[in-house]
Amino acid sequence: MADGSVIVLPSGRTVTVEAASETIRVTSPTGTVELMLRLTPEGPMLVATGSLQLSVPEQLSLETGSLKVHSRGDMDFKADGEVRIEGTMIHLN
Repeated sequence: MADGSVIVLPSGRTVTVEAASETIRVTSPTGTVELMLRLTPEGPMLVATGSLQLSVPEQLSLETGSLKVHSRGDMDFKADGEVRIEGTMIHLN
């Protein structure tokens, strides 16, 4: 695929690959960028607009130096089993 190559999907979405910026974009039929993957010197960056759902049949593990989660609305956690929180110091409010 050459730089700026575009594939039109049956849904009307387009997939654009830009080699120069190392970016892949999925754009809706209305022109909204729904998903973007950019390869940066710091590592891959994934940006989604609207909702993003991750569905993993077994275990999802995240390992990082620091994890921040910010919600501009409500946040719900649900577990059908036990919930454990471990840390050197745990702050609530």
